[in-house]
Amino acid sequence: MVQRVDIGKPNLLKSALLLVVGCLLSVALHAEWVAVPRRPNVGQVYFDPESVQAQGTNKRVRQLTDSETSMVASVEYDCAKPRYQLLQADMFLGRMGNGEKKSLSMGPPSWQSVEPKSTNAIIRDRVCAVSDKQGK
Repeated sequence: MVQRVDIGKPNLLKSALLLVVGCLLSVALHAEWVAVPRRPNVGQVYFDPESVQAQGTNKRVRQLTDSETSMVASVEYDCAKPRYQLLQADMFLGRMGNGEKKSLSMGPPSWQSVEPKSTNAIIRDRVCAVSDKQGK
């Protein structure tokens, strides 16, 4: 008589499937970031075009600055004037918004000028070009 022994193949298959799904989700989480041309002495900066929200003539967007640590911020750009304001930011001890999260204490937002040809100028131009139908 042959005795059937369960060696956990269904569990192995479930584990493998969960691993594949986890990897795909991880890639999807990073796939939304669009890189901005790099500037000297600045980490790589990205923005998330899917996060664009219209606020009158202004647009809000999530940005990521990545170097040895990283910062994810909510930034509002004025599409009528060359200015922006940092609304909220979190620092992460790892790269690409990973690792231990440290919320940054900030005062009330204040408008800052967008310097021509700066990283913020590039992001502002791209974000303000997103139609309201594309932004959320």
